[in-house]
Amino acid sequence: MMKEFYSIQLSNTGNPILKFNEEEKIREERVSIWKQEEKVVICQLFPTGTIVLTNFRLIFILPSTAHQPQPIGWALDLKLISFAEDCAKMFSTSTRTRLRFTDPSLEIGLKFERNGKAEFTKRLQRILSTKNKISHQPISDVNDPVVALPVAQRIEMKVHNFLPSNVNSSAP
Repeated sequence: MMKEFYSIQLSNTGNPILKFNEEEKIREERVSIWKQEEKVVICQLFPTGTIVLTNFRLIFILPSTAHQPQPIGWALDLKLISFAEDCAKMFSTSTRTRLRFTDPSLEIGLKFERNGKAEFTKRLQRILSTKNKISHQPISDVNDPVVALPVAQRIEMKVHNFLPSNVNSSAP
């Protein structure tokens, strides 16, 4: 398995336990994950399970089996993925979506056994494009005028905004 995937805790019902401010965007069942190079499948990383896209992670849930009585959760941070694309070639269809990582030597394929690939891929691409715009934006270009201030002044503003009005934030 790739080191980029890490195990996560699932709830008693087998759902992923989300992080603070994390939201589930879409979920698809009957998806498997494959290692691939230039859209050519090399080997299977995970058998068929459920894939959950959140605003921070791609979460893969392996169902319980006779050998594994509880479902198992694995996650991949979206910040490691540079882009997602359909594996279909000109005049053909495909059941896979290709994920390229920020490390160009890494690539995986999501193989969908049902018809949810198009919507899942579209939502993933939307999240990745937003993430890439924000992460590649210089701080001075962010539309928040407070960000352009020196760090000490930003901290003082944040402290001052949370103190009652009768407390002097500049007192020793």
